[in-house]
Amino acid sequence: MKTTFILILMAILSLPIILIAQNAPNGQILMHKVKKDPTGSTPLEILVPIPNNPQACSPPNPTSISCGGSATFNITNSGYVGGLPTSNGSCGQCCYAGSDLDCDGGEDVSFSVENSKWYKYCNSTSLVATLQFDVDEPGSGSTCNLQGACWVGTALNSATISCNNPQNQEYGSNPGGNADGFTFSNITVQPGECAYIMIDGYAGAQCSGVVLSATCTLLPVRFSSFTLQANGKAANINWSTSSEINNAYFVVERSIDAVNYSAIATVTAKGNSSTTTSYHITDNTLTKGTFYYRVRQVDRDGVRSYTDIKSVRINSQSVFTVVFNGGVSYANVIFDAGTSTNSRINLFDNSGRLVSSKQVNYTAGYNNLQVDISTLPKGMYFLSMNVDGTEQKGKIVKY
Repeated sequence: MKTTFILILMAILSLPIILIAQNAPNGQILMHKVKKDPTGSTPLEILVPIPNNPQACSPPNPTSISCGGSATFNITNSGYVGGLPTSNGSCGQCCYAGSDLDCDGGEDVSFSVENSKWYKYCNSTSLVATLQFDVDEPGSGSTCNLQGACWVGTALNSATISCNNPQNQEYGSNPGGNADGFTFSNITVQPGECAYIMIDGYAGAQCSGVVLSATCTLLPVRFSSFTLQANGKAANINWSTSSEINNAYFVVERSIDAVNYSAIATVTAKGNSSTTTSYHITDNTLTKGTFYYRVRQVDRDGVRSYTDIKSVRINSQSVFTVVFNGGVSYANVIFDAGTSTNSRINLFDNSGRLVSSKQVNYTAGYNNLQVDISTLPKGMYFLSMNVDGTEQKGKIVKY
């Protein structure tokens, strides 16, 4: 069907207004309002709510593209046009012509859609795919302007085509032109899901020789759970996989600031599995505080992936204990520390007089230090020591 244009001249706020009614290929009437900038000749598109024609809206039919594949196509006046939204939808505004892409009455992108082309990558493997879409415009972006959006879901429906979709990405063009194409990256596609991309000509621009490329990486391990549980002064660390291919081992990493991590354990992986496999370790070297964990997976080819970061709070205060058996010449000072540093162990008699002072070094984790009391007479003594910035006290009775 040949596109028809009707121009209506108006005057609002003493500025020239042009209303363009466009008869789209699918029979729907689209309306744009273009207001001339009083300081120049740049057209500014503004919104015009027009009654919707729901009968003209039908879901798009994307063309499949493979992992590592590419497609060259033209944006023409026969491209897909959505419905005119009657509500803000999930994008928080209303109402750009053609932006109801799933025909539910709500806006799905924050720009008008006149002649879009649609593609999809569907993950039919048992592995998680990390995907990137690259759209290359002909003529270094000077020939025509393109805009687009992408989503991930199990079907092309209102739950997927939404600004609220956590994997929604959008690139909007402008009258002044844009760079040579655009990229949507770090798209996670689970097994059974599809990534959908829509490419549209800005303001109905028609473009020849547009190239879409899809590159992806398939992760050899699919994590199904990762949990932490405080257990006194320890943390129980559990994770499971729903599938493994060529998996070598896991490394459990811990941090106190969620930035810098250290390996605390290496766990041999099952290797190859299509059923749930569970793993568990216990970290027994903790003091009071918050600790962050992640699990790194490494396959036999060196490819790695990570779980999400999770944290656990250890509330148990380290027990500071002074042990003395009457038949020996020393006392044991036992405690856990969060850092490695030095301190002083001070001994006071029953009157509060300092009778002994010794500098000691202690390490992060478990400590068992000896204090020589062989030269002290029988009696009661009080011990004081600073551990991790807190004064700890104990009592010795020598007899």
